[in-house]
Amino acid sequence: MFSACDAEDQRRALDLYAGLIALLGVVACASNFGQQYLFSVAGERLTMRLRQLSFCAILKQDMQFFDRKSNSAGLLVSKLAGDASLVKGVRGESHEQNYCNAYIHSWCAMFTAPMMMACGITWKLLPILSQ
Repeated sequence: MFSACDAEDQRRALDLYAGLIALLGVVACASNFGQQYLFSVAGERLTMRLRQLSFCAILKQDMQFFDRKSNSAGLLVSKLAGDASLVKGVRGESHEQNYCNAYIHSWCAMFTAPMMMACGITWKLLPILSQ
């Protein structure tokens, strides 16, 4: 890019590389959004399926099952709502915190790695950058 003697050639190469980096950023943003959306959809479907299976299992019980005090209607409904919601940690709520940490590490790597490469390639600029 900087080996071209003509300033116009350098400008065109610089515009090309800047455009490619911007395109890469847009693709990364879209893929992150898609990942979050698909995790949410999968988690909601998983929770709904667990609730349906639990409800079907409750309906298949004998009449004596419902006569016990430990299996009152309120307790069964509470378990039906609460137990399936415990899956939230697996489906994405804890994933969001891990995703946030990974996102921060990704940004740090995206800024430090090019700086290290630039310093390795043009080591004479290192004293200027470190000031």
